[in-house]
Amino acid sequence: MCSARSFRKDNIPEYFSGKTVAITGATGFIGHSLVEKLLRSCAGVTKIYMFIRRKKNLTPQERLENLIMLPVRKKELSLSLLATSVLRQV
Repeated sequence: MCSARSFRKDNIPEYFSGKTVAITGATGFIGHSLVEKLLRSCAGVTKIYMFIRRKKNLTPQERLENLIMLPVRKKELSLSLLATSVLRQV
């Protein structure tokens, strides 16, 4: 485990290389920024699992589609999600 002192900004891509990351709240303000940052800066991340719940009459699939359609993130998320998982509704 890295201490706060030894964990520098340039170590972040190295730390996440080969890792699988699970994110709750991926469609929220901080969550979608985190997903974008991981996709842009940490190319070595193996998988990103996003836990998305039903909210305001939108299914998890619809919320994911809304996240993908955000203009800044569209390219990165589309490429990443193209080859990834099946969304399971609970």
